[in-house]
Amino acid sequence: AFSTGFRNLKVSEFEGGTLVDVIEFSGCRVESVNFSESTVSRIIDYTINLSNYENFSGTSGVINPQESFNFSMSENGVSSMTHEISAEGVSITGENPFNNAKNHVLALSGWSNQITPQFVNGGSTVYPVLLSVSESIDRLNSTYSLTENYSFEDGATGSQPFTTTTVSIDTSLETDFDTVSVEAVVNGGKTFTTGQTLDHALSLNLFSVADSKSRIDNLLNNPTNFSLNQDQAANTVTVNISYDNNTIFGGTNAYFDYTVDVNRDNITDISAVTIQGEIFARGNRKANYSYAEAFLTGTIENSSYLYTKANQIYEQTQSDAATFPLRKTMDTFSVTKNPNQGTISVSASFTNKDFVSNDSVDGNLASDINYSVSINAAIRQLRAN
Repeated sequence: AFSTGFRNLKVSEFEGGTLVDVIEFSGCRVESVNFSESTVSRIIDYTINLSNYENFSGTSGVINPQESFNFSMSENGVSSMTHEISAEGVSITGENPFNNAKNHVLALSGWSNQITPQFVNGGSTVYPVLLSVSESIDRLNSTYSLTENYSFEDGATGSQPFTTTTVSIDTSLETDFDTVSVEAVVNGGKTFTTGQTLDHALSLNLFSVADSKSRIDNLLNNPTNFSLNQDQAANTVTVNISYDNNTIFGGTNAYFDYTVDVNRDNITDISAVTIQGEIFARGNRKANYSYAEAFLTGTIENSSYLYTKANQIYEQTQSDAATFPLRKTMDTFSVTKNPNQGTISVSASFTNKDFVSNDSVDGNLASDINYSVSINAAIRQLRAN
């Protein structure tokens, strides 16, 4: 009679030969059935302990259900939420009470906009990312609990991995430019795959973060360095990137770091000017080489860039530069490329030798001139007349 729980217990007594109900308890749970020790085989004392739950049908198969949401807000724009669910299972029709508790808890797990915090996205829709899930099991007492930890990013417009950023600014009188470094940690948790987390990290516009947080004028968009580290076990991607406002690039992605040497032959009065250096670019190694090649073909090879730089030093160091100008045609020109290192070295030489024309840099009108002078000298004679 007491093998299942949540039946009604009715207490009745006879009055004048009529059975009269005294009191009735609904929803009684069988806590225990205890038998005393006895040597009597057919008569044994027993005790049944019941608990009465008013207004409880027992159809869920659980008692003491609990559910809580705890929110915490951080300064970096990423908030946290802890979702805790627990229940104690009971047997209604002889089923396993622990399964009832577990099924009840799992039915309430996950996120379905049950509670939206006002301080995230202005109280509108939030997009939490599940970071971890932990469970506590007690089969003896038929209890089961679940704890879910979420994080969500303020300002998120859709379901995506959340990002925390740290910005550091290096400004000093010892350097000619400012440097802004940004570290972004992208976490996909258990909601997104490692590939989705990596794709989101690569799509971030970290220049806008550096520009808005630093408030430095003329910050160059192309980074000076970039590194990425993916932790597949934790499903996180860490991006480190730096920007500066170095004016040496002149708004481009590469510049030519060069030296100029001027050598003069005092016997022939011919000056030789040599310019050599390396093209430096901004960004990672692959981008460096691409920018360096573009600078080589677009600036150095198709213009009088090297001549202008070399002639500037020539005119400053030679007093007769106006009389014997440096000719635009290069005597020598060499390029050394190193794609593995992402560098390109360039060297060229010019002279102030005689030339036909100085209007071209392609060598067609500025070829070398070789000449000789032959004189049939007169012989003085003395004759008697």
